[in-house]
Amino acid sequence: MKTINLIAAFFICSASAFAQGVPYDNVALLDSGRPVQGATITVCKAGSTGTPCTPLASIFSDVALSVAITQPGFQSGAQGNFRFYAACGAYDIQLSGNGLTARTMKDVQLGPCGNFAGTMALKRYSAGQGTALTASNFAINVGWGSTANVSAVVGTDQGFRFQVNSAGTGQSSTPTVTVTYADGTWTNDPILVCWRGDTNSPGPASAPVSWNSASTATAGKLIFNGTPVAGTSYIISCIAIGR
Repeated sequence: MKTINLIAAFFICSASAFAQGVPYDNVALLDSGRPVQGATITVCKAGSTGTPCTPLASIFSDVALSVAITQPGFQSGAQGNFRFYAACGAYDIQLSGNGLTARTMKDVQLGPCGNFAGTMALKRYSAGQGTALTASNFAINVGWGSTANVSAVVGTDQGFRFQVNSAGTGQSSTPTVTVTYADGTWTNDPILVCWRGDTNSPGPASAPVSWNSASTATAGKLIFNGTPVAGTSYIISCIAIGR
């Protein structure tokens, strides 16, 4: 009897893909190293039994999980390759066919799922999958001046920077900025840490930016702890952490 060996699989899962499918790619090989065309691939829920295994899992041919792959009947291609998408989770993947010794890979994990508890060491963390904020996400009150505006917005809900340009008349103490989050409501109002990136008068030491208790899970509110000066621009950066 011939046996099947498998090239190590790989999966890709982005921070924004939890509502989408996770891809799984592999190649079925004989002991000789030759690819196996037409091997039957059966994907089952973790903890399955039998050959072919049961119960079957739902697998798809697209990342949106909208085009189902019929099982049984899923086979490897001309080069022994096969790919499917499935929801994040653990699966049993079984290969079988005429002249082949059936083999089942148990508890194959596709994607990190659910909440992570523990310590993760990373060189960098990038939240580039969120919707970009624009000036329309920011509302400033009249304390910044009658014709004040927001510009130079960069970033997403997770981390962003913007500039408030004080202009006109009527500047007053402790004006506010409200940012409506672009990707909708957080589970709870996030921890929002903000600071100034300019040295204009009044300076950051005497007029820092702070979080306001009127913040919600939909919109964060900030207070400029001073009186802005007409014709002056103030750069504010923020990091939001969900909870």
